[in-house]
Amino acid sequence: MTSGPEMTFPQFLLATALLLFAAATSAESVAQGGDISLLHDQPGHSGGQVTGGIYTLETSTGAAIGEGVSVYPSADIVAKGGYTGQLYDPAALTLAADPGTTVDEGDASQLSGRLALDDGTFIQLRNLTWNVLEGPASVTSSGLAVAGPVDENSVARISGTYLGLTDLIELSVVDLPYETYSLAWEDPAEGAHPPYRVIFGKNPSSLTLAGFYSTPTFNPGQLDLGTTYYYQVFDALGNDITPGGPGVMSFRTKLYRPDLRIGKMAAVRTHLGNGIYNRTGKRQTLSLQMAPAGRTAVFFSVQNDGDAPDSIIVRGSRARASMKYLRYFKLSFGRQNITAATIRTGGRSAKISPRQTFAYVLRAKPTRSRKKSGQKVTIRARSSADGRACDVAKAKLEKAGPKR
Repeated sequence: MTSGPEMTFPQFLLATALLLFAAATSAESVAQGGDISLLHDQPGHSGGQVTGGIYTLETSTGAAIGEGVSVYPSADIVAKGGYTGQLYDPAALTLAADPGTTVDEGDASQLSGRLALDDGTFIQLRNLTWNVLEGPASVTSSGLAVAGPVDENSVARISGTYLGLTDLIELSVVDLPYETYSLAWEDPAEGAHPPYRVIFGKNPSSLTLAGFYSTPTFNPGQLDLGTTYYYQVFDALGNDITPGGPGVMSFRTKLYRPDLRIGKMAAVRTHLGNGIYNRTGKRQTLSLQMAPAGRTAVFFSVQNDGDAPDSIIVRGSRARASMKYLRYFKLSFGRQNITAATIRTGGRSAKISPRQTFAYVLRAKPTRSRKKSGQKVTIRARSSADGRACDVAKAKLEKAGPKR
């Protein structure tokens, strides 16, 4: 076979370019392959050089990408936003609370989760599956934990679950010395529309603006005892999103009311001050004359006249120079000397149900001095749930002078 003339290197390059040009112009402009499209660069009418292609991948990361991760259960796919590589597995979940895990009754703390991944990165989450395991608290779907009313310091345990991982967090709910209440709500409209406008008051026909709030919770602060309050909540678009509404809703505060009585005998029915509540001792003051060297007993009792269980704190005067001693004893559920606590910070009773009564006795003994003297004793009974609920009784102890 006769060979043709030998091709020079420039001629080889030109021939190669022509072959590439022919292949490019004869191929389809778009090559489809699965979910990926390859769009070729097009040469001009008088020829050109093809240097590469444009690759387009159309996909969706879902609404959860704003939180850092999207889940596709049907395809068993988890996509992490902001990362090219998606090969990872969740490793551990840790819960946190902002501003902290100690919450006053009626206040709220925002719960969140920190998801550790096995590639060394982390994702911050709020939309976990929340569950109150025990204790005085509630939690919204967005992780807002609201502490409920308590009569003493309590603990609420809450679990958060995400992608099969679960962690627990404990909130310490602080018992405040007054009545409180908290509102929390979910925005039923599309998306969130803060600030939220709350109107509030004791008269449903003349509610006043309580304020604008960026989070879906409202704590009105200290409230009056045994009082009905009314409220209504609107979002920034004017939608009525009142919990339990729409329309004006209400709640009634608990009544904490210790009733302190005083008398000369142990029988409670003989004591002064039943149904009288004041801080002056008016109409619940007892006068007693003590023997020069003998002991005198002053009986007193506390009844829970409120509508909720309460622990009553009893505090009494300490002995002055004219008295050898003043000693306080609890009589209900076993006799117990409570003098030290009573004269210092106040002795706290066990939980008393509404209409239940605790009985006490004060033992007094004067000095042997011949001087006629005595002491005024003040006894206070205060609700541990509401420090403003207080009742006072008094005893005027007078020492008789020497016999002539």
